[in-house]
Amino acid sequence: MRLESLCLRALLGFIAFYHLAVGLLGLFARDRAPELARTLFRFQLSGNPETLWLLNPFSAYLLAFGAAVAVAAWNPIRFRPLVFVAVGLFVLRIIQRLVFLIAADDSLKSVVSPVQNVIHLCVVAAIAAATLTLALRSARTPP
Repeated sequence: MRLESLCLRALLGFIAFYHLAVGLLGLFARDRAPELARTLFRFQLSGNPETLWLLNPFSAYLLAFGAAVAVAAWNPIRFRPLVFVAVGLFVLRIIQRLVFLIAADDSLKSVVSPVQNVIHLCVVAAIAAATLTLALRSARTPP
C-alpha cells in the first residue's frame, strides 16, 4: 500500500474516532455537556433543557458521520465518495465559521474567543486540505 493511502487511512481514522467519541459523549454524558464544551472546545454552552435536548440529534449526526468516515478509512479508494462527502462537510463548516465571524451577533461571538474561532477555522481547513490532497493522490497512484 502506498504512503498516501496509509496517511489517508490514518487521517480518516482519526476523524472517525473524534466524531464517534464526541457523539457518544453527547449522548451519554449530556449532564456534563457544559463542562465538556468548556474543557474540550473552550466554548460556553448553556446547560438549559432545550440546549441539552438538542444534543440528541446533534450527537446522532456526529455518530453517523463518524461511522461513514470509519467505513471510508477501511478502504478509501473503494469508498472515495464518502471521503469527498467528508471534505464537503469540512468546507461547509469553514464557510459556516467565516459567516459566523463576519455576521453573527456580538452576544454570540462573545461565547467563543476570536482566537479560538480562528484556530478552529485553521484546523478544519488543514484537515480538509490534507484529506482532499491525500484522496486525490491516492486515487492517482497505483498500489
